Amino acid sequence: MSVRSRNSSFSSTRTLVPSSPEPSESGSVDPEPEMVALAKLAAPLVLSQIISQITAVTDTIFLGHVSQDALAASGLANVWIFGWGVLFYAMPTGIAVLGSQAIGLAERGRGERKLASLWLLRGLIATAACGAMVGGLWNFAGWYAGLTGASSSVVDKASLYSRVMILRLPGELFMNCFG
Repeated sequence: MSVRSRNSSFSSTRTLVPSSPEPSESGSVDPEPEMVALAKLAAPLVLSQIISQITAVTDTIFLGHVSQDALAASGLANVWIFGWGVLFYAMPTGIAVLGSQAIGLAERGRGERKLASLWLLRGLIATAACGAMVGGLWNFAGWYAGLTGASSSVVDKASLYSRVMILRLPGELFMNCFG
């Protein structure tokens, strides 16, 4: 599939879908180069997700040794935290796509490097604003825990747990935008 550029001064076509690999002498296509390239791209993402889950498991292990109320509070608070955290994690992902497209165009001489910088700056500002909003919403984890019918001890601990988790937002902002 190819598309013609809208810019009249640039009339060549560019391929949107890469050409298929050449078959070997036996007629089969070797998928190994593509698999290696995909594995190199996927490895950091997989590692990031594993580390995120290890962090959640570590909280669960430690809080399970503190008390049943602490463990229940962290579970209820995490539902609220991760539910609203999706906004915080989605923003830089979308901006990263736009920024990388702008960088790609600039490297091919079809765009300005300033556009890529502008997208990245907008992404940082939008993610910081979204993080402030999400941090504000995380303050209501105790309220959410109260809606579930949890005891006052669990509600108080859920509120405290969510406020402690707010402290990680600056680091998350840095990792989301630059990691």
